[in-house]
Amino acid sequence: MNETITSQIKAKRRDSQAIKLSDEEWYSVHPNRVGDLAPFQKGDNVVVEYKLNGQYRNITSCKYNSEMSGQTAHKTNGAGETSRPRNNSPKQFVAREFPMPATHPDRTILRSVALKAAVDHFVSSDVPVNKETEIEYARYYEDYLSGDLDAKQAANLIEDDGSEIKNAIPDVD
Repeated sequence: MNETITSQIKAKRRDSQAIKLSDEEWYSVHPNRVGDLAPFQKGDNVVVEYKLNGQYRNITSCKYNSEMSGQTAHKTNGAGETSRPRNNSPKQFVAREFPMPATHPDRTILRSVALKAAVDHFVSSDVPVNKETEIEYARYYEDYLSGDLDAKQAANLIEDDGSEIKNAIPDVD
């Protein structure tokens, strides 16, 4: 018999084969049905139908629950039994900008990632290098990761009179 739980996703496996709900239990899908969980993310409110197979909870259906505010999670089975509600605050979606503005708070994280990539580049090559060269590479990586490099290349495709260089950008229909 199928059981139903209305809850919030607390975690999701990277391969999209399982989700952990606010009842602290993992629910999974068959590997051939991974696409069923692909659109769902941590913090989403969902209604999950599953079949208990021994210790495993096999998902038969997973849908968004727009009526749930994220404050409670409850589980029911065919007999109408309900588990104890849990308090979970909903995650708020934050839109990302690309290219990333220079004053964006995530730029600091991006810089540390770029610096680590630059240092790793030289450590793996066993070539002695000075700090200025590492910082130069880090700035290049930052430009690439933030979208600044793409913006600079696009700006270079414009003639001095403001018109685009012909055949610089292929037509995509």
